Amino acid sequence: MAAIIVALAALPAPASPTDRYFRGPDGELLPFATRAELVEFLRSAEVVSWSEIADGSTRPKKVLLEKDGVRAHGIFRSFERVQERIEDPDNGLTRHGAFKDSAMFEAAAYELATLLELPFVPPTARRVIDNRDGTLQLWIEAAMSEKERQERVLEPPNATWWRGVLQTLVIFDNLIFNADRNTGNLLIDADWDVWFIDHTRAFQTRRDLRNPQFITFCERRLWERLSSLTDDEIRRSMSAYLDGREIGALIRRRARIVEHIEKLIAEKGPDAVLFDYEYDVSTWSRSDRPTPD
Repeated sequence: MAAIIVALAALPAPASPTDRYFRGPDGELLPFATRAELVEFLRSAEVVSWSEIADGSTRPKKVLLEKDGVRAHGIFRSFERVQERIEDPDNGLTRHGAFKDSAMFEAAAYELATLLELPFVPPTARRVIDNRDGTLQLWIEAAMSEKERQERVLEPPNATWWRGVLQTLVIFDNLIFNADRNTGNLLIDADWDVWFIDHTRAFQTRRDLRNPQFITFCERRLWERLSSLTDDEIRRSMSAYLDGREIGALIRRRARIVEHIEKLIAEKGPDAVLFDYEYDVSTWSRSDRPTPD
């Protein structure tokens, strides 16, 4: 987390990010008009083959799916455990205290991102495969991690937009109390679309915020959704994936983030705190994609 946060500062409004679309195993565009169609594909497509992913303590599977002549890769996770210790190599820390590590949190992260109109979490569905209840998330093809980007010293094509996305990441991770954000679980695809992945250690029952000091500005539409979201909306959206304590903690953290941003706006004014970029989380364009400056 520290390696990601260090780049953040109060910035002018980022340029619009690209509309996003998704690709199949051979780089072809997937023929879905909405994310809901893609989620339905994840729920219902036939599993053609699967293989274990080498790097992953929870032994996730890379799955090849097919339906009506359309193929796509996904990542399937199926586990739930309570741990007493977590290593945090990016921050050089070892954290102690019971916390839940659950595949179901991947679906919760996607549902919450959809509720907030955020496009950064790959489509994810709850699914039973091989008699195991778990989550199936679209595989982002031809992607590099933020760790790899830093090692290769690659600069984003639009630095202002990039910093705006990272600030959205900070807000999202505070909201879900993500205990495991690092440079390996932030992905960048070939179009420089950014993806937040690996949320199995999020949604803890802590009611405070992990890093509120790093929340310094906010995308306007995200602010509107955060401030207008009701507790009942959160309960309805999250009840399939989180228990009552986890939902209650999420509701309290949302309120704390709203209070924090309200204070920033009162101190600095809305123009210094809120920025705009345009995207549509239900559809994406295959033409007229704006190119980052």
